[in-house]
Amino acid sequence: MVPLKLVLTTEGSAEAADTLARHLLRRRLVACASLVPCVSLYHWKGELRRDQEVQLQLKTTAEGLAALLAAITELHGYDLPALEVLDVDAAAAFGAWVVAESQPASS
Repeated sequence: MVPLKLVLTTEGSAEAADTLARHLLRRRLVACASLVPCVSLYHWKGELRRDQEVQLQLKTTAEGLAALLAAITELHGYDLPALEVLDVDAAAAFGAWVVAESQPASS
């Protein structure tokens, strides 16, 4: 098994989620971004909200995590984006692919 990071966030539309995912993929901060439509219920500014959102499931490495979180914060459409980081173990072949594909170019 290969240790990886799974980062979860949500955007308010499929278009916004797709745009964010493509930016992160172009920068090679993630190897894969899965976009999953969902309904979110939450408190916001004194109101109970129910909204259609799209969850992004972003696969990356521990080494790339800080840069990924900074990029999401910079590019995200929300004032307060949900950023959740899970430690996951991936099958060897998939894990090796994630490591190879999430290598940002050196500055």
